[in-house]
Amino acid sequence: FLLVSLSIETILGETTISKRRKILNEMTKRQNVGDVYTATLERIKAQSGSKSRLAMDALMWISHSEIPLEPAELCEALGVELGTPDLDIENVPSMRTIVECSLGLITVDSSSSEVRLVHFTLQEYLHANPTLFHSPHSKMAEVCLTYLNF
Repeated sequence: FLLVSLSIETILGETTISKRRKILNEMTKRQNVGDVYTATLERIKAQSGSKSRLAMDALMWISHSEIPLEPAELCEALGVELGTPDLDIENVPSMRTIVECSLGLITVDSSSSEVRLVHFTLQEYLHANPTLFHSPHSKMAEVCLTYLNF
């Protein structure tokens, strides 16, 4: 169902019938879930404003965190601005915004109240493509140290 869900999201993301048909034709050539993840990440990166950065940062945090994150932890981590003396609460994104920007790749597990990737194969895909994130552990360490200094 994951493959179908992401494929439908991709098709419905297009604005005209012609573009939807073109995407549908391209999708029939794709054989595996990795291709669908690649296409979804391309759509994430094409988002306007800071939506792309927010989604990619959220994917980085979730995929590289040593323990599962709670929604509030992820939101605050994404709201930290390096070099600032305090956490600006108005800079902390909502969990709803994060999930929407991730185009279906991030979900909140209602039973455990943890933020997670939509499927374990996405975790494998992200780790198999280390160029997606530039120095993720260093970036996470900087954010954590900045947060501790607040």
